[in-house]
Amino acid sequence: MSTKAEQIAATAESDIGKSRDDVDCSGTHDWCAQYVSRVLNRCDIPEYDTIVTYLLNKLLASGKWVEKTGSDPARGDVMAFDRNHIVEERPLDHILIVTGFDGTTITYVDGNGGGSQKVEERTIAYSDPAVERWIRYTGDTSFFTDKHIYDIGWPQSSNIKQCIDSLVSADCGGIIFGIGKLYNNSFEEFQNW
Repeated sequence: MSTKAEQIAATAESDIGKSRDDVDCSGTHDWCAQYVSRVLNRCDIPEYDTIVTYLLNKLLASGKWVEKTGSDPARGDVMAFDRNHIVEERPLDHILIVTGFDGTTITYVDGNGGGSQKVEERTIAYSDPAVERWIRYTGDTSFFTDKHIYDIGWPQSSNIKQCIDSLVSADCGGIIFGIGKLYNNSFEEFQNW
């Protein structure tokens, strides 16, 4: 688990029992997305929205989160529920922070769960049809990104071996991932170096 994922989960757990006013979510509106946004903001993740679907999309668009639906949920994941499964513009209707998973039951912290005016810890069966999507923070991993390619001034393919050798000696992570991105997931120009 990443350090940031642990920070997210621990921050949410520290809020259990606090009122919506205590966690800067005052008002009479639904506040689950606002609460998750506030937790993430306290963990130096700037994305913010008060609408579940929009918040999830903003997090994914940041490039620092990846879709993990289909794998086991993990501590610090952001999970969204779709309780009614209606095809609509904003299909997701609840968002929360995963704090544990034992193989069958997901433990999570949320705001506005069941209409509550407090932050609460809850559980739900992994098999519950409301469990729709979850994403995981990857912004503090060593994956090689487009930003890294541009920062180092990636050379033309004629001297790709020299560049790779220099990156390996500089202990950069994710070299193959970066090359795959550079060549649109084609390794043809890389095979005979």
